[in-house]
Amino acid sequence: MMKYLLFFLFGNFLFAQTVSTYFSDPNAKITDDVVFDTNGNLYGSDFNGDSVYKVTPGGIVSTFVSGLNNPNGLAFDSNGNLFVVEYSGATIHKYDANGLLLESYPVGPFPSGLIKSFDTDDMIFTLTSNSSVNILTTSGAVIELFQGAPLNTPVGLAYDEFGNLYSGNYLGREIYKVSNGFTEYVATVPDGGSNSFLAFITYGNGQLWGSVFFTGHKIYSINPNGIDDVTLFAGSDQGNADGDISEATFDSPSGLVYNNDQNALYISEFTSEGNVRKIENILSIGDFFLDFSLTLFPNPVINKLEIEGTSQSNLGKIRISIYDYSGRLIKTVDRDITNTSFKTSLDISELMTGMYLVEVQLENNKSIAKTFIKR
Repeated sequence: MMKYLLFFLFGNFLFAQTVSTYFSDPNAKITDDVVFDTNGNLYGSDFNGDSVYKVTPGGIVSTFVSGLNNPNGLAFDSNGNLFVVEYSGATIHKYDANGLLLESYPVGPFPSGLIKSFDTDDMIFTLTSNSSVNILTTSGAVIELFQGAPLNTPVGLAYDEFGNLYSGNYLGREIYKVSNGFTEYVATVPDGGSNSFLAFITYGNGQLWGSVFFTGHKIYSINPNGIDDVTLFAGSDQGNADGDISEATFDSPSGLVYNNDQNALYISEFTSEGNVRKIENILSIGDFFLDFSLTLFPNPVINKLEIEGTSQSNLGKIRISIYDYSGRLIKTVDRDITNTSFKTSLDISELMTGMYLVEVQLENNKSIAKTFIKR
């Protein structure tokens, strides 16, 4: 029964991941950070402009605040007050739900990323000027959490469900777990050629998500429990094509936020006409079980797919299966593994271009799966 349910999810849910244009208005460009309030309204900043916009679930847009010098990071406190980073103003502003300015906090040159503290109404923010992650307390005090290498112009911030804080380097695209005075390396998100930067990161469905823009035009999923366990999730060439996730394109994806109620990822586009894109029906396609990890590379792939698996105990007999977009079984390979890890190569040169699923079934009938894109 469990086996059937797993395939039902993959056949009818995973492959239904689609990209749409949620919002597009050349007169109200949302090019930077995005965040939701508790009523489902989306707020987005226009870094190249001076405004933060509010978009209702019905698609009605209004200017929430204006007159800012490069509005950047956004975050709500538990009382529904919106904090806005003014990048070139060296200030974080606090507004009530009606856009009334309540307080302004000078925090230092070129603040950028912003997120509410995991268990208080303090705000966590980055300073790109000195590569630091800091706390803005509810009383207005600034406390430094970490400063300097290996952080390198940090922007993106995210918390997982356990309260671990992650920061993404705008330059270099590395992601680190950050605590008071310490960092721990997680992954480096691939580049897209020259002038590729890690814009923002967010967390949802057990994964970190990162946007690479300018020459990247891609969105990656990152396993926070691994090292360099990064998978291309969406995007390829520069564009604005909606549709199936394997074919959709993005134009410098920038801000991104995971909406837990909708199981959807929302992404702003920095160089487009202020578009906000939406990826629906996101399924965690990383590790299903903490005692087993699965890695596919390269991804996207052209001819030969490398598959590596590692377990905390001897694996025994395993079955590797490849399924196409419709859930149809393409190929099955059986292996008898006498230790805790395996590495195998599969020739996929005859497969058509598109998205596929690799499932590894273990001897205990548990399965783990990840997707790959065939070019």
